[in-house]
Amino acid sequence: RACRAIELLGSKAEKLIPQMKELYAKHRNQPGDQSLFLAFSSGAFLDQFGDETIPWDFSPGAGGFSADPDKKNASEDDEAGFVSIFDGKSLDQWDHRKDAWEVVDGAISCTGLEKTRNWIIWRGGKPSDFVLRLEFKYGAGNSGVQVRSDDQGDHQVFGYQVEVAAQKKMGLWHHSLLPKDDPAHDARFLMATAGQEVTITADGVKSVKQVANKDEIVAHFQQDDWNTMEIIADGNTLTQKINGVVFAKVSDDDKRMSRKQGVIALQDHGKGCRVAFRNIRIKEQKPEEE
Repeated sequence: RACRAIELLGSKAEKLIPQMKELYAKHRNQPGDQSLFLAFSSGAFLDQFGDETIPWDFSPGAGGFSADPDKKNASEDDEAGFVSIFDGKSLDQWDHRKDAWEVVDGAISCTGLEKTRNWIIWRGGKPSDFVLRLEFKYGAGNSGVQVRSDDQGDHQVFGYQVEVAAQKKMGLWHHSLLPKDDPAHDARFLMATAGQEVTITADGVKSVKQVANKDEIVAHFQQDDWNTMEIIADGNTLTQKINGVVFAKVSDDDKRMSRKQGVIALQDHGKGCRVAFRNIRIKEQKPEEE
């Protein structure tokens, strides 16, 4: 409708070019559907009536929209090599506690019936270097996505977790099930938070670099809506992205605690947790020889 309205403006359109330039500059890098619409509409206007070429490469926070066929092809190429690990219909290859998880509208979902913490574990392998992509919707409680983790039995998982929770807690790299009296607890319980790049040495010493403002980073997450997540496991480094934005990164060389491979799992923290995951796919990489 916005494009059709632009076409009907005809000769009157040139008078609006300055305002459209201002609108486009203001909204093209802002998160949210409203900014995406305003950036798209003003960009389409300038593309037709202005004297400059619009790149059509909106930021991930503004929806990652691309009207350029080449951009679309690039997006398709970006999915090359990924393999789905959830069929959207059943929990085949996903091991879970009875009555804790189900498939609802094409998504792996918590039933909300469990009172205690548990995980649903993918039984398709224990990948090492990989890119994991999925979509998730958070409603209530506490959840997370585990990678390179240890299966401790009884649907309990120990290791690296990307937190899925309320907006202010997003961006957390957490070490699940680490005992409070473990010497590594202080360094690893909250391994990294939003906007941080963390390095952990072979003897467990952690250094933290705040590379971006936490509030600005977590603003890219939309509660009660579908978000994208990408986890990149490359050598000693784990990176989490939400809606295309890097939230936090950990480089872990701890001789005792670090892991180079392990299970993938999704957490239900119990007590009415409401979270759903869909479109889960993975591309495994061959680790580089040292």
